[in-house]
Amino acid sequence: MSELRILKKCSVDSGGQGAVFEAEIVGTSTKIAMKELQVPDTGKIDENARKRFLREVRCQSMLTHPNIVKIIAQNHNDTPPWYVMSWAESTLQSKINDALPAKMAEEEALEAFTQILDAIEYAHSEGILHRDLKPANILFIEGVPQIADFGLSKQLQSMSTTLTMSNIGLGTFAYSAPEQFVDAGKVDGRADIFSLGKIFYEMLTGKTPFPSMDLDLLPAKYIYIIEKSTQEKPEDRYSTATQLSQELKLLVEGEDAFQKPTERAKSFVERIVSGDESGVSDLNQLLIRHSDDLHLYTQFVPFIPENVLKVYARLEPRGLHRLFFNFDKYAEGSHPFSYTDKIALFLKELFILTNDRRIQSRILSRVLILGKEHNRFFVRNVFIELVEMACDTKVGAGLVAQILKENPSYKDFVGEELRESISLPPVISDIL
Repeated sequence: MSELRILKKCSVDSGGQGAVFEAEIVGTSTKIAMKELQVPDTGKIDENARKRFLREVRCQSMLTHPNIVKIIAQNHNDTPPWYVMSWAESTLQSKINDALPAKMAEEEALEAFTQILDAIEYAHSEGILHRDLKPANILFIEGVPQIADFGLSKQLQSMSTTLTMSNIGLGTFAYSAPEQFVDAGKVDGRADIFSLGKIFYEMLTGKTPFPSMDLDLLPAKYIYIIEKSTQEKPEDRYSTATQLSQELKLLVEGEDAFQKPTERAKSFVERIVSGDESGVSDLNQLLIRHSDDLHLYTQFVPFIPENVLKVYARLEPRGLHRLFFNFDKYAEGSHPFSYTDKIALFLKELFILTNDRRIQSRILSRVLILGKEHNRFFVRNVFIELVEMACDTKVGAGLVAQILKENPSYKDFVGEELRESISLPPVISDIL
């Protein structure tokens, strides 16, 4: 390669192991980036750091993809070793930080993420995991997102590499899959999928996905994909990058724009009733994507058959949790008497299917309020049934007591019937 001239050291440090310099090819105006292994103040290069740096060069040199940074030149024998790549005008991190409002536009985020996902799908097909995906490691070169810093990458046929706390920067914690901190040498492609989900979340919300994510900040149609990608256990995520890619394409391109969500939901229920449990995942995704559809949530959701709800609760417990809180928004306010009774019965089914105390508490409160505000004795009786079920445990009895304390004006509506219908623990009877 032609002679290089160093112009200045960049203000950013790439990955903590390498120093990046702005340089140019002598005799041209071509600006490039030169990365060399950072030498400690002692002057002695750590052998593990050298191995990581050379692994980065080797893996990126093996991969040829428009969304993976290309190595232009390299020298392993110099001290310190270095390599050269095209100049990046920005990183994904800077694009997110500089966006106004403080998140990328959905169309821009989707286009960039699709390209990033395509690059990871290709890398995995070539037997290479990245293991350190984060916005700072995605560069924009001539407007195209390109993945860099393969220093923590692993070839799938090799189990020899390890990841230790000294190998990673603080920024990595927000994006790394939990299993990487247990035994990084044994992770598979699902670790990168976890990181991709976190990155996509940040692109769409502008929020760092640490220590937790608020999925309600996302456009509803992306909640399922990001939630599934970032599950704590690898077996609960997408099994491959290809599967994630197919799901994203189906989400963006495959939904029938001419068929109402309610009609599609009914077809999924029919599949589940016939024994095809794959319909549960489709139903769950549709309910998440269309959580703002009033007709879907008021005219379909409370009429889901009980046997279908049982399968739903078993296969998609988190989906059932989200289903309830989305539905609860529509349960407020005034309703016809018959519909009020239907809401109470539906909430009773959900109460039985979940062990989530937060959901059970909200259901108890909602049924109590519905019964009182509509003066429905039927709904009051449903509330009494729920109290009886709750009182089977100390925790449940405590929930009932707390709800009655928080709604003192509603006690007269249920108090006498409660005392006459069931044996109440003192924690409840004392309040009444």
